[in-house]
Amino acid sequence: MAVADLTAQLREELAAWFGPAARQWAHLRTYHIEHALPVYLAGQPVQLPLKLAEGLYRCGDWAAYPSLNAALATGREVATMLRS
Repeated sequence: MAVADLTAQLREELAAWFGPAARQWAHLRTYHIEHALPVYLAGQPVQLPLKLAEGLYRCGDWAAYPSLNAALATGREVATMLRS
């Protein structure tokens, strides 16, 4: 999708959230990030074990499905394990 098309679509979505003034917001910059998310192959487990050994844990989107939600969720899970 062209940057101009993406910007127009984004302005419409933002206007739905923040009102019509969002259509006038300035587009500052677009970044194209190659390989921004880890590879997630079909059949891969939804989440890897987070506790590796006593006192050793892992978290992040690479330990689950690639997304900010998974990064935050696994971090929260590990924090809960540490408090227990």
